[in-house]
Amino acid sequence: MIIKNFDLCYGCGVELKRSARKRVKPCLCMTCKGQERITNTNSISFKELNKNAPPPPTAEELIEIRKAWEAQNLNVDHFDKVVR
Repeated sequence: MIIKNFDLCYGCGVELKRSARKRVKPCLCMTCKGQERITNTNSISFKELNKNAPPPPTAEELIEIRKAWEAQNLNVDHFDKVVR
């Protein structure tokens, strides 16, 4: 299907509001845009992301991590560059 009139919504065929710029591609009206956002099932909520998050490290694990960092003997010069 080739759309020749870009002043019509390609979802429902309703005439779109006037635009200051010439339309060069098909557009949706506000109703169709809203339905597209509502029916979009690809989004994921913050709560769903946190369900699969690993638990925070325990106190013992934090101590081990700190010892590992201190064991590297990293020094910082006056230009904030790491010097081994």
